[in-house]
Amino acid sequence: MSTFWKVCIFILVTELCERLAFYGLTGSLTLFLSETLGFANDMATEVNSLFNAVVYITPILGAFVADVYWGRYKTIMFFCMWYILGMIMCTFGSFPQLPTALRTAIFLIGLFTGVAVGAGGIKSNVVVLGADQFVLPDQKREQDAFFNWFYWAINIGAAFALGFLPVVALDGLFVAKEYGFFVSYLIPTMAFVVGLSIFVAGAPRYKMMPPQGSALTSFFQTMRTVTNSGARRGGALLIGTTLLPVSFLLVIASLFAGDWKRSIAIIGTACIFCALPLIAFSGHSVAWMRPTKLAMQDVAGEVVEVGGELAADVTGSLKDAMDVMRVLPLACCCVVFWAVYSQMTGNFQLQGCQMDCRIAGTPLPPPVLNVFDSAIIMILVPVVDKIVYPALHRLGCPLGLLTKIGLGFFFAGCSMICAAMVEVARKNSPLIDPFNNLTAGIYSPCNSTVTEKLVLMNSLSIWWQIPQYAFVGLGEIFAAITSYELFYSQVPDAMRSVCQSVNLLCTALGSLAVAGLNAAMSAWIPDNLNNGKLEYVFLVLTGIMATNILIYTYLARGYEYRIPHAADIGDDIDRPRIAQVQPLSDRLLSPQQPSSTN
Repeated sequence: MSTFWKVCIFILVTELCERLAFYGLTGSLTLFLSETLGFANDMATEVNSLFNAVVYITPILGAFVADVYWGRYKTIMFFCMWYILGMIMCTFGSFPQLPTALRTAIFLIGLFTGVAVGAGGIKSNVVVLGADQFVLPDQKREQDAFFNWFYWAINIGAAFALGFLPVVALDGLFVAKEYGFFVSYLIPTMAFVVGLSIFVAGAPRYKMMPPQGSALTSFFQTMRTVTNSGARRGGALLIGTTLLPVSFLLVIASLFAGDWKRSIAIIGTACIFCALPLIAFSGHSVAWMRPTKLAMQDVAGEVVEVGGELAADVTGSLKDAMDVMRVLPLACCCVVFWAVYSQMTGNFQLQGCQMDCRIAGTPLPPPVLNVFDSAIIMILVPVVDKIVYPALHRLGCPLGLLTKIGLGFFFAGCSMICAAMVEVARKNSPLIDPFNNLTAGIYSPCNSTVTEKLVLMNSLSIWWQIPQYAFVGLGEIFAAITSYELFYSQVPDAMRSVCQSVNLLCTALGSLAVAGLNAAMSAWIPDNLNNGKLEYVFLVLTGIMATNILIYTYLARGYEYRIPHAADIGDDIDRPRIAQVQPLSDRLLSPQQPSSTN
């Protein structure tokens, strides 16, 4: 029996249940906040984006705990239990018989301190634990397939959560409508308990790596040494990494800043879009990280000096740091992709609320449309993995990692164009007769039960949103899945958990950027979108993605693939590193000759 079916299936089922819990909670989070707790539209989307940002920042904590104290298995176990505690609090906070103020407090505490921390602590370790089960290079193809099926499992859980649970939440399927959200949160909580049990059942089969110390601390010590050399790129890195936490604090502050909200949000978002180019600039070429022999003795011990610079065969922490730095520019470009992705749980849902979402006279909850994103992934991942990629390989033009990610960016941009076109068509379509709707009780399902907001539906069918969800799904197949492989195969073994947390940090920064953009453009997203300009928000994101693709193409042209270190492929012989031969599709982006000097 293969390693995949003997060992990794336990990890995949656990990830499926965890994602069911996550999307079961967050798939209709924006509408729960606005309808049940009475948040304004822009505030609901900002809180949703902030939550997603926290979820994808906390993986750094999970990586640190795994590397220094518990190892990956125990770390996943602890954060799973913490996660479940947060889910229980959120479920209790959605119980309709409690006072609204108490429900809000319990729900937000469970959401941000329980679910956000628990999910983050798991995510930086679970995919690495699965990939570690394979023996390289013999099982390299099986490991590559694991990344595809890992993301496929994510979307199986998401499809159930987004296709069924929103109907329970908003329409009260099988339960009284007032208990809809409560039951829709109870189901995924119970599913995650089952998932944790399955994860524990597979423990005797896992290959477990002991804690090896903080790779993150070693990386920062190395970077401090080389940055002190005064190189321009080192200064850009320092400024960029300083701006990111500043931007995080500013965007959070903007949510509670009253009249200053818009100004602070603009500054916070500007900090993000200033930080990313600076970090990308510092990692585009790592030649600046080769300081003099004297400066490097504190980091790598004995070194070889050529012309006052470090020779190509320097080993140790410097080489690891250089490998990590080379992927950071690509990570910066992924931030914009995740900003587009976050529209599915925010502005896409608000848009769907004012479209004709009736099926046989019964309103369809807009979050259900997320199932088309998951459906595209579930259908096409096996096709791409088993047919498309092997066929392209046989034809002599395999898609490299960089090309796949670039295709993902392109499809994400197409999604924003579709969303803008749908919004224009929606606003130009007539309102469904409000008097008949009121009499029949089929007003938009997004009307608040707390405030006096009454949202009318336009006659354009909600099914016109399918293309924008489908394009995001296509983008995930090429960009999101590949990013897992990129941050596993192109970094040293000791840095894999940390680099997966960096990969997830890109998602956080994307959500953070959207929270700031929504605050800055809140005048375009009023409670009644017919009085706003939501299409402008989508067009702004289209322009940002177009610029991002141009920058990414430039960065990809200078990127060289890394071969695994000897230890990564089971060979104890230390040998010089050289660049991998790049696939034809990536050589078109990167025409430079491979060199070992980077």
